[in-house]
Amino acid sequence: MTGSAAFMRDQVQALVEAFCGDDPGRSAAVWSLRFAAGQSAAGLAGVRGDVPRPAASIMKVPMAIALLDRAAGGAVTLAAEVSVADLGGTRYASLLAAFAPGRSLTLMELLGLALIVSDNPATVRVMSEITLADINAVLRQAKCSAGAHAAAGFTEAELGPANRVNTLTAEDCVILFHYLAAKPRYQPILKFLENNLRNNRIPALLADDVVVAHKTGSLDGVVNDAGMVSRGGRSFTIAVLCDGQPDPMATSREIAELSARLCDLLLA
Repeated sequence: MTGSAAFMRDQVQALVEAFCGDDPGRSAAVWSLRFAAGQSAAGLAGVRGDVPRPAASIMKVPMAIALLDRAAGGAVTLAAEVSVADLGGTRYASLLAAFAPGRSLTLMELLGLALIVSDNPATVRVMSEITLADINAVLRQAKCSAGAHAAAGFTEAELGPANRVNTLTAEDCVILFHYLAAKPRYQPILKFLENNLRNNRIPALLADDVVVAHKTGSLDGVVNDAGMVSRGGRSFTIAVLCDGQPDPMATSREIAELSARLCDLLLA
């Protein structure tokens, strides 16, 4: 690492340490070509980046990868139509409420809803085409840590506290996004993530010309966000996993502030 790269990494590390502080429930990891030569966890700046935490809806990213892998092998037809009337309900808000029961959506469109608005009924239908073993195979193929594990889906019974069994580390999230970006067949997933409508964390304070492909995750006390931030040919990857947060809105704001400072530093 050159002197300038080491200095840049030290600045990023200081920002991450200021965000995480002495809160044992906060983890963060940041990667940029400006200070890391490779895409492994060894080149990351971070705090408690190897601690497994509830992944919440970030686990929908390897789920999407698993679906496209099965489609590439001919086991799934992404253009297959699914009737809205056949999709389950939810106690949470769902964009599917906007569609008439007689309307049909393709499996690929449902995947888009699962990622863009984190729609759980759409996610459940997508999950019916794969298994938890398929998701865990993606985690192993991407070379995530032993702490990365999917053990529950997104049905009503599996939401809330039951969903805490799905775990990732902040470093795993960075590795997953690099794995996603490296394979052309996963580009539709990145496009969905660039259009994420839940933008009160990483993108909240960024300029309109900054592109953010990210996925949030939320449970009681859990405030997560992970993704790739780019502008003008420069980019960085960030993952923030926070558990035990007494004020999720305040934590979301702090994630946005961290992201804005990193953007000023790494994308300038």
